[in-house]
Amino acid sequence: MGPIDVTFTVRFPEGDAGDAARKVYPETVELSHEKLCTVSRTVVLPTEVRMHVAE
Repeated sequence: MGPIDVTFTVRFPEGDAGDAARKVYPETVELSHEKLCTVSRTVVLPTEVRMHVAE
């Protein structure tokens, strides 16, 4: 199996709150892959899992 590609597509609200969320979004996706997502950590040893942030 593999590789597995996961693409995140997110819409943010306008204004300061949306700007703040956009700023931390890529780091949050990376953190989910590296530490928080038990599914990707389970399959990553035999299968490459790639995370993508949609532009």
